[in-house]
Amino acid sequence: MSLHGLLVAVLGFAAPALASPLPEPASIRSADEEPGDAGENASAGEKASAEEPDGTEGAEGADEVGGTDVDLFPEATVHLMAARYAPSETDLRWTTWIGAGVAPIRFDETVFFATADIETTLGNERRAFDATQTNYHLQLGVRRHFRRLVGELYFDHVSRHVVDREKTRAVDWNALGARAGLDLGDAFLGVPTRVSLGIGHTTLESVVGYQLEVTGGIESDLYEWPGGTVYARARMRAVTVKEDADLDRGSFLDGSTEAGMRISRNSHFIEMFVSFEHRNDVLLLEASLRNRALFGIRIGGGPPPLLASHVGGLGPRLAGASPAH
Repeated sequence: MSLHGLLVAVLGFAAPALASPLPEPASIRSADEEPGDAGENASAGEKASAEEPDGTEGAEGADEVGGTDVDLFPEATVHLMAARYAPSETDLRWTTWIGAGVAPIRFDETVFFATADIETTLGNERRAFDATQTNYHLQLGVRRHFRRLVGELYFDHVSRHVVDREKTRAVDWNALGARAGLDLGDAFLGVPTRVSLGIGHTTLESVVGYQLEVTGGIESDLYEWPGGTVYARARMRAVTVKEDADLDRGSFLDGSTEAGMRISRNSHFIEMFVSFEHRNDVLLLEASLRNRALFGIRIGGGPPPLLASHVGGLGPRLAGASPAH
């Protein structure tokens, strides 16, 4: 199956899951519920629990196997991003991301996941919106939650391609690594803050010469109101490059800062943002560095990726890479 076919299949599966409303927690009582109804509701809940078969907790799709809580397909995500570069170039005026992810199975707090993304840059050399690069991101991993800490082990594949233009060599790499994210609450900066750190090493590469990769990020919610947040985030990516790499630029450091507004409901969100990035390897087959601003929008649904990840355009990775929340 081609990468385009894989992404379409994942999106076809994830979209219905995101469209369905999330169940209301049982601990939250409707504003219209009379105080006297609480006892009746509790009795009904106890009766329903008593009628459930042994080995379940009452959550749809979740079962206990040997004392382990097992859930099939507990998560699905979809994310879209589009941004305009400033200053822009003939081949680099816009960047877009489209992708999806799924967690096929969960054991207690351990989740196995897979994501597939297509990143595209557009210019206006041949038409008003002329695709110039298409980059594929595939990732498999396992995630575990430890209260405020979440850890991930991942295998990542990135493949870069030009569109309707000559490409003489393959440009891709595989990486194996680990990431961790920590919710600091508001004790550190006085506002809700999250940080993450990742480290990985290539297992195979072509042209780019990448070896060790260290990523990190920090995000703070500066102002919140019901359903909305003003946020700020920063991300970095440090890469060591082997001495005999085909591209003559050595090891490098990428980074970006961003501010924006997020409107969210349940697990769905929309972000409008402005960011500034310092980015290496913008072009495929030549050393290239850009300092530029991005003005964009993100739309998505499902659990957010770690800031140290590139999923949905979050982490500094390629030309135009900029997450979803």
